[in-house]
Amino acid sequence: MSRAARRLSRAIRITPPADRDRYADEWRCDMGSAAELGISPMDVACGATRLAWRLRVRRWGRALAGAEGGGRATLAWVSVLASLPVLFLIGGPLAPLVLPAAMLVALFLARRDQRSSRMGSVVLLGSAALWLACTI
Repeated sequence: MSRAARRLSRAIRITPPADRDRYADEWRCDMGSAAELGISPMDVACGATRLAWRLRVRRWGRALAGAEGGGRATLAWVSVLASLPVLFLIGGPLAPLVLPAAMLVALFLARRDQRSSRMGSVVLLGSAALWLACTI
């Protein structure tokens, strides 16, 4: 297995399960026809990896904003909050800024998705501002 093929298989594993079938077939076809077009297969694999991470981050943003349901939002926020003690131990004085930053990223991604409610965005932004005000 070539290095580009290994990188492509890693990108497919990173891709969220809901999108995996669609993108896996597309990327494999792109990899097969890359040489005909004069494109390096490694460039195709790198592009697939970038898109896979973008899809993964967008899914986390939608989950944190509640666009994928309350259960996923609760699970996402519990995992963020569970990671905070580790961040406080390792991160030092900037660690309290992680939660409002995560909230703002989730808000930004949710607004781009246009499936979240306006009230949910207001609550998320207000929570981030309140957290930031309490930590500074």
